[in-house]
Amino acid sequence: TALPYWKPRTSKMLAAASGNPAVVAAASPLAAPARAHRALAPTLDCNGVLAAVHKALNGKDWTKEVNGRFVGYDVGWQWPDPSIDCCSKEFVRCNKTTHEVAELDLRHIGRLKGTLPVQLGQLTSLKYLDLKGTLGVTGTLPPELFGSKMSELIAVRAKYSSLSGTLPASIFELPRLDRIYIGGSRRTP
Repeated sequence: TALPYWKPRTSKMLAAASGNPAVVAAASPLAAPARAHRALAPTLDCNGVLAAVHKALNGKDWTKEVNGRFVGYDVGWQWPDPSIDCCSKEFVRCNKTTHEVAELDLRHIGRLKGTLPVQLGQLTSLKYLDLKGTLGVTGTLPPELFGSKMSELIAVRAKYSSLSGTLPASIFELPRLDRIYIGGSRRTP
């Protein structure tokens, strides 16, 4: 099933140019769930990164929430398991062509607790990171998330989170970064 997510800037631009959003959505490399592409080998050890996120953010206690309401337990069990394809894991979307992690959506995970690990910076094809409403995630955004290797990053959403501190200066050097949503969080510009 597809994750609910905000529309990428490129899809909006293409939809406006073509006049047919359905055609654009079908042609988007992020449109189809990557679960159908399990046979492809990822070019990056995304399982190691996801395992680090799982460990750093109290993954053993994660629950699934929609609009702040509990809908299920045991959502993060698969993240540290290297035998399960990264792109089959809940809250992860991959580029269907390259099989690399393109979206990480943590906003529907309840009981997140801890700081973001520096390993997030290893997801060099990451385009979208959603941390909206993750009140248990504390500390700062890791500078590695905004390093030169993260040239594909388009948007970070951290509204209503408990992140604090200042944004790394390197954030302003990312060529594709178009949006960063931090309103309602403790982050300072």
